[in-house]
Amino acid sequence: MQLKVNQHVFRSLLFFIPLILLTGFLIVKTLKLWIFLGLCLVSGTIVFINYYTKLPFDISPVFFLSILFTSTHGFGYTVVFAFVAGFIPSIISGKGLDFDAFMYLGLNLLMNFLSLQLQALNILTRGVVLSIVYSLLAAIMSVFMGSSTSKEMLSMVLTIIVNLFYFLKLTNPLLMILG
Repeated sequence: MQLKVNQHVFRSLLFFIPLILLTGFLIVKTLKLWIFLGLCLVSGTIVFINYYTKLPFDISPVFFLSILFTSTHGFGYTVVFAFVAGFIPSIISGKGLDFDAFMYLGLNLLMNFLSLQLQALNILTRGVVLSIVYSLLAAIMSVFMGSSTSKEMLSMVLTIIVNLFYFLKLTNPLLMILG
């Protein structure tokens, strides 16, 4: 009788130990996916509110997070993130499908491609430099499309300040999470 109990316990352990290890592995692997999806949801909500309320400058963390995703997860995640968290919410906020939406998406992806080329710089330096370039190019393109120069210069400065805040305050904590 004692032998059967030990065999039963042994068989149970042979079944449950790999099951527990597999579950732990899946949790670790899917945790990054859940974090990615959560950041998509938070960013998408901010983009939606930003466009729905017609704020004159961008307060969303899309640019900041896309630079982080390019560094930690690769350019493919950034393409998905920029589309899901930036492009789609801006369209459904009532802004509509216009050239601006494609311009900002393309500019964001261009800056992230440049980020890949600047891997020698640390993420903070790279992010700050690319944020300034991104904001400057966005302002120039908006002025060429008929927007007021003074409005775009103010928007550029405010967007740079918002992105600097994100990069300076959130880069290290999020890098620990995104790993």
